[in-house]
Amino acid sequence: MSAVGGPIREVSLDGRIYQCTSEAGATLKPGIYSNEVKISGGGQPYLLKKVEPSDVDGIVILIDNVQESMKHLDTLAARGDFWPATITLADGRTYQGGQMQFGDKPAYNTAEGTATIKLQGAPMELQ
Repeated sequence: MSAVGGPIREVSLDGRIYQCTSEAGATLKPGIYSNEVKISGGGQPYLLKKVEPSDVDGIVILIDNVQESMKHLDTLAARGDFWPATITLADGRTYQGGQMQFGDKPAYNTAEGTATIKLQGAPMELQ
C-alpha cells in the first residue's frame, strides 16, 4: 500500500460537521502509548509504557457565519467536559474520540473565512 497524504477532509465537533481547507494539513497523534526506556538501580534497562492523550494540531476549518460557527466553538471551549470528535483524513480513514479544544482560543481569519483549532483528549481510535 502506498502512503497517502493530504489535508483533513472534515471534522465533526460534538455532532456539528466542519469542512476543512484543501491546502492545510494537520498534525495527528492518536495517543494510546509512548515508550520510554529507564535504567534500574542495578544498571538493567526496563520499559516504561505511558498512556498518552491524543493531540491534533493545526486543523483549519471553514467558518459559516450563518450557522454561527464561532459561537459553537466558543460554547465547546467553555464546557468542562470532553465531547465527541471525528476526524476524516484525505484517504478516508476516520479517527474518533472524546476531545476538548486546548491552547489559544480559535481566531476567525476574515480574509480566508477560516479558524485554526487544536484538540486534545482521549486516545482516538481508528474506525
